[in-house]
Amino acid sequence: MRWPVLLVLGVIIWFLLAWPFPEAPGAWGLDWASVVAGIVAATGVALFFGEKRVLAPRPGMLKRCLWAVAYVPVFFWYCLLANLDVVYRVIHPDMPIRPGIVKVKTTLTTDSAITVLANSITLT
Repeated sequence: MRWPVLLVLGVIIWFLLAWPFPEAPGAWGLDWASVVAGIVAATGVALFFGEKRVLAPRPGMLKRCLWAVAYVPVFFWYCLLANLDVVYRVIHPDMPIRPGIVKVKTTLTTDSAITVLANSITLT
């Protein structure tokens, strides 16, 4: 019975991501269609993933969480540098762009780690 916990977490995360709501007359500042859509989406996700071992502690989870916390500021720094580099290349009169395909060798073995690496490369 993990789905109620996931439902509450999903609704809270949705409210934080969707806030502030557009003004609707007489609705206390809430767009009720968006509220209902968020609750329906959170319910669907909770029911679909509720019996999976999403919230169960696993061996090495604390170590992974600490590495994730350490990774976030480093990633944001390099993401900022990459965005500034893109701005420079767009504004530069010669547009110093050399398109190509880059092959990255990695020692990562889990699908989630490879996905995080691929998304980080894509975002930067």
